Amino acid sequence: MTVFGQSAGAGSVLHQITAYGGLKGPVPFQQAILQSPGFQPLPSNYQQNLLFQQYLAAVNVTTLDEARKLPFQVLQKANFDLVAQSPKGLFTFAPAVDGNFIPALPGQLLAGGGFDKSVKVIAAHNSNETLFFADANATSDADFRTRLQNTFKAIQPSILDYIAEDLYPSVNSTWTAATALDYGYYSNFGRDLVSQAEGSFTCNARWTVQTVSETFPNRRTLICSPFHQDTMVKMYRTPTTMVTTAVMPSISSMGRSRDGCKLI
Repeated sequence: MTVFGQSAGAGSVLHQITAYGGLKGPVPFQQAILQSPGFQPLPSNYQQNLLFQQYLAAVNVTTLDEARKLPFQVLQKANFDLVAQSPKGLFTFAPAVDGNFIPALPGQLLAGGGFDKSVKVIAAHNSNETLFFADANATSDADFRTRLQNTFKAIQPSILDYIAEDLYPSVNSTWTAATALDYGYYSNFGRDLVSQAEGSFTCNARWTVQTVSETFPNRRTLICSPFHQDTMVKMYRTPTTMVTTAVMPSISSMGRSRDGCKLI
């Protein structure tokens, strides 16, 4: 059996491969195709409990038992409302580390050998995963730090500084072509694109390729390969009219007009 997923679907498949840290036998499939495996990390108990309290408040109860007694429509509306209030690029809900099915983040489990090693995997990511998730108008250092704080509610100031100053420093007047090549971006919009892509998509694919046995890596390397635009190319053995007349021109035009599309 082969399972196939893209974005959150691929992130779900990745969580299946690392389920229980690989300690409860093989997963119920033998092969998997992971395209842009993505999810919003929720590693801290504080962040999970904060979201839980927000949900209880949205349905006007104080305990989980009370929430379970409510009609489905009430619970669904609260879910919709919380997702609708999410900052751009975030979706509020995501798989959360629970110490059981998800004993740790998938990247940590892959690094420690905590996964089903029998699965054959094709893992892929695009060169520009987050063009549709980033805010092109939020390009200041304060905007960047706010986005990190929205993503990681419990982030410590020292960790925030490390990410914003060492891993993904702000572009300034001393920025050179060599610096841009080293960090993978040459503008503060590109800074946001690259950090989001690595945090939610590309590192998941890279770690999977590096650790899962019988892995066949695949990566789109077009001048501008945004999130999901590799799907039709992978789904057919030869280019179709749809791919050559619709996808390729859109990739070319976006590469000329959008800063982030030039990042490779």
